[in-house]
Amino acid sequence: MYCLLSELWEEHGIPGLINTSFNQKGEPIVHNPSEALRVGARMGLDGVVIDGFLHLY
Repeated sequence: MYCLLSELWEEHGIPGLINTSFNQKGEPIVHNPSEALRVGARMGLDGVVIDGFLHLY
């Protein structure tokens, strides 16, 4: 974990890591960008960030 966090900081300036899943209660975890966009819309999110790009609804 130390090596991963050090690499994130040194290479990208990211000071931490959050481990979470993206899914709606009772549904499987999202596996690809198209699922993320569908689930985000169903959840009423304002947008979803995928590969550094903000997709607004």
